[in-house]
Amino acid sequence: MSTSIANNPGARLLTILARLLIRHRSWFIWPQVILFVLCIVYTVFFLQFDTTRSSLVGANKKYHQLFQQFKKEFPTQDDMVVVVESDNAENNRQFVERLGAKIEAARTRVPVRPGVVCARRRSRRA
Repeated sequence: MSTSIANNPGARLLTILARLLIRHRSWFIWPQVILFVLCIVYTVFFLQFDTTRSSLVGANKKYHQLFQQFKKEFPTQDDMVVVVESDNAENNRQFVERLGAKIEAARTRVPVRPGVVCARRRSRRA
């Protein structure tokens, strides 16, 4: 061993670890394989994928309770994401403007509460 390694305890520890890895590979490989299999088994049987917003925010938070109450009284679509892609930016802009107008027009026809039909003005015919 050189003098710089002999004086440094961290370097000595790494040298011993490297020698152990070279001489006894299975001591390090098999525990990793076993941990990998255990992680996969745990993932398959116990982890769940939950995309609800309520899971991301504490249910006991006042602002979240108010938001849930608001959503119950006024059911609407929360979010909408639209991706528009083409080579011409002007075509993209025109398409987005037409789509926005159609969405706004559709939104005015949707009833505010389920089961309640929007009242429309009836034209009086003579």
